[in-house]
Amino acid sequence: MPRILSWRAKHPEMTVLHCCTLGRISGFWAANRTNSMHPSSIRLHWVRVPLWDPFRISNGEVSVKDAILVQIEAGGTTGWGEASPLAGSAYSGETPQSTWDFLRQRLVPALLEQPELDPLRCFERLSNFPGEPFAKAGLEGAVWDLYAQQSGVPLWFLLGGHKRPLASGATVGLMPDLSELLNPVQRFPRQGGMWTWCAPCAGASATFPSWWTQTRPTSSTTQAFSRNWTASTS
Repeated sequence: MPRILSWRAKHPEMTVLHCCTLGRISGFWAANRTNSMHPSSIRLHWVRVPLWDPFRISNGEVSVKDAILVQIEAGGTTGWGEASPLAGSAYSGETPQSTWDFLRQRLVPALLEQPELDPLRCFERLSNFPGEPFAKAGLEGAVWDLYAQQSGVPLWFLLGGHKRPLASGATVGLMPDLSELLNPVQRFPRQGGMWTWCAPCAGASATFPSWWTQTRPTSSTTQAFSRNWTASTS
């Protein structure tokens, strides 16, 4: 049975709901057939990260963020990807459970049956499966990360990007009054700065509809959370 882990990383506590090894290719590394772009293992990790504050929209409230991390090992290198659909149907038709099931039952077995870790050819193969874009993005992201590391170049370079700061943003959900709406708006810039969009608060939509604030960009925390732990399936 997978080991269920919980720990505290800076502020949030992240709980691994599932950690499963979906397959291993044994006897593949023959001396005359070594290919570092064939996976030795693929693992999925389902984690839950509590939000700093509940996020409220017109049809519900979210207090925990589910994320499915895709871990591909090949040639001593590990690539990571993330599939993070929101729970429920507020944002899309995909859910954490449907993404988890699609990866386990369809995408990962297909990749292990016919290994293909060239990013472009992997994308073509994933396109043959209908639906579940979050699951495909998680697997493709891990393939790109692995490919970049084994190529010895940054991923942004492979994708044609330029090394520069990237703006990050935060959305403040519905609040009962103006004072509660102002609290997170004033806090976010002090935590590193970002673009902030605010939904109208109750009773103040006429005088305080929405606004943007621009401060210096902040970096994403997704990579730090996904790489700083080791899960055991023993």
